[in-house]
Amino acid sequence: MRITLSKQKWIGSGSAAAPAGGSGPVGGYNIGETEDYYFIPKTGLNPSADLDLNWVVNFFDFAIMADQWLTSGP
Repeated sequence: MRITLSKQKWIGSGSAAAPAGGSGPVGGYNIGETEDYYFIPKTGLNPSADLDLNWVVNFFDFAIMADQWLTSGP
């Protein structure tokens, strides 16, 4: 994963001349810093995320989580 912090804003068009992201502005950044982070994403099923217990983590699980959060109250 590459993260760039810069004072200069970059706006891409998604065209071949100005791709959707990752390469920065045409002339480069005047000031900024780019960091690379290496990680291995977890690919297994997280049992605590499968809230409807159907062995698939999807939008329905998110809906259950949102409902629980909204109805839990202070």
